[in-house]
Amino acid sequence: MSIELIKIPAFAYPFKPTSGSTANGSSLSKKHFDALTNSHSGYYPFSPLGMWHGGIHYTDGGLGEFDQKEGVLAIADGDLVAYRLNNEPIIDEYDNPYSSSFLLYRHVLEYPVGNKLTLFSLYMHTATEQEYINTSTHETTRATNIRADFSDTATLLYKANKGTQYSLAELKNNRYRILSKNGIPVTGTETVHQSYVKSLSGNAVLPQDIQINQVAQFPTKYTTKAGKMIGFMGDYTTPEKPERKLLHLEIFTGDDILLFISNATQAYIDHKAYPYYSDTNIGKQLENTKKPPEDNLLYVEENEQLFHIQEITVKTPSGSNVNVRPAFANGGTEAFSYPKGTLFELGTQIDPATDRTNITSINGVETDRLLTVGNPYVMDMKSWKATKMNGATGKAQINIVLPLSETTKIKDIEGKEWFKFRAPLAGGGHVDAAVPIQNTLHGIIFPGFKVVDNPSTDQTTILVNGKAYLKGVFNPELGVEAEYEKLDASFKEIYQEIDTDKDGQLEKSELDAAMRNPLVREQLANYIIKHPSEWKWDAAKWNTLDEIIPDDEDNQKDWANEKKRIEKLCWWDEVAALGIEGFPKDHNVYHIHPVALVRALHVNSCECCIKETHFFNAYTKETGVELTGVQQDAITHIFSGVEKFYDDHK
Repeated sequence: MSIELIKIPAFAYPFKPTSGSTANGSSLSKKHFDALTNSHSGYYPFSPLGMWHGGIHYTDGGLGEFDQKEGVLAIADGDLVAYRLNNEPIIDEYDNPYSSSFLLYRHVLEYPVGNKLTLFSLYMHTATEQEYINTSTHETTRATNIRADFSDTATLLYKANKGTQYSLAELKNNRYRILSKNGIPVTGTETVHQSYVKSLSGNAVLPQDIQINQVAQFPTKYTTKAGKMIGFMGDYTTPEKPERKLLHLEIFTGDDILLFISNATQAYIDHKAYPYYSDTNIGKQLENTKKPPEDNLLYVEENEQLFHIQEITVKTPSGSNVNVRPAFANGGTEAFSYPKGTLFELGTQIDPATDRTNITSINGVETDRLLTVGNPYVMDMKSWKATKMNGATGKAQINIVLPLSETTKIKDIEGKEWFKFRAPLAGGGHVDAAVPIQNTLHGIIFPGFKVVDNPSTDQTTILVNGKAYLKGVFNPELGVEAEYEKLDASFKEIYQEIDTDKDGQLEKSELDAAMRNPLVREQLANYIIKHPSEWKWDAAKWNTLDEIIPDDEDNQKDWANEKKRIEKLCWWDEVAALGIEGFPKDHNVYHIHPVALVRALHVNSCECCIKETHFFNAYTKETGVELTGVQQDAITHIFSGVEKFYDDHK
């Protein structure tokens, strides 16, 4: 049987949590959604005016528990296919600086073999050349080799200690040229590998052959790995929002995503049904394929029963076994031997003479007669008990899709396994919930996503006639209800939910409030929407809105300034002219919420899966043995080695 590789690149979130952050594996996607909400702009997929917006915004003021100094991280393995780097910020008519710099990466998914989906991730408003200063200060993260050229096999000059500080210049073959060491200028060529240094100053260095103030691509293939730093947020200042850094992050594809999902889903179902791959497997031939990817998501259907998991203290034999007797006696009666690991729930009947307590359940099964155990022969152990949740929060209020890395897998006193997670609530907030181990899926089939194929013929809004709608917004006497009623049915339901005062239009306060409602936030994030890209400049498209702008001088000046800004930001035609493989032939493309996509395809990595404290606590809870300081140090050293190996080879 021939075996070929499917292609599912690694995915990662675009910002790294700060040291000590609570944005860990159990809440990482929620924290990213919170950061978007706290940025108060650039919501996906529309603005309060109904204007189309194909991406999401992160701002320096909204990052919260994410570290701006660690830079913007690549959301997936991929190739940098186009970029633009301003040498300095553009200044608008009001002296507001903004960046039109961008990075465009290509990512290819293939499952099964031959079924491909080419995605592009756009990092817009990235830093200008001024901010990528060559004299940025870096520090070695471990002892590492300093060599005499841009090659890992070049002459070894010396071994630098961990914590050595360097000023770095250009990057070539994964190695930086060193300008100075601990503040002392370096003569001659000395280089250090990029994997073993980290930035101290919040700046980065630029690759060689960079072009300035134009859309360009590198002459050779330029690849990156998910989670690697690729740049920094740049200036994006407006008269309403001065002095801020901003990243517009967007994912789009020109491919037939419905066809890809259909083919991937069918292959996934087939592979689940026929998990063994030999030529004679139940007469099923699965040629030119590979074992399907291991499930990475929990999928809970709307209205599915939820459970509350309560931690309880039980008893277990302290030795290899313990005798259970049908009386308060230490002998002279029938004895039942139970091995270590048996879980007993004890009652309140205690006999001081024999030092025995009655047992109410064994491994979660209630006893139907008197059984006792000697207190000296059992010890405490933590376990869990599941009870059905009732009321409005007792069932899932929407389809819930969560990475398994954001759930906790536990085993209750009966030996039944559960996924514990946080379920979103309609009124806002979350509730701790659990479901039995079941319904795991892989994000490659896009579970929970809803594809909306070109809901609007209007290029600037999500409405059928955005011009008429906006005219009604700016001129209330005209009304907006007629255009509001023409909304695509998929949007109308959410639009009506967000429009709390039912006046037919969205105020910014309503949209901000909606983005704090986990249910609405989830619904919007799971739309995959086909819509003309905002990055193709079309003067006529924007000029059609001229007549709706009020005639006073200030509004006219503001609108003229905004159109100039939009034109300078656009790049679609220049990128299309580069002949990039897989780039859409038409700018009417499918857009995907970046956090929702990363959440669906993210697989827990060494960045967050090895938590020493969690491991030590779990070990003690499981065995009753507390690790010594020496043992903890040794295990931490092993974990560090595993993480280092992963980072070097992922």
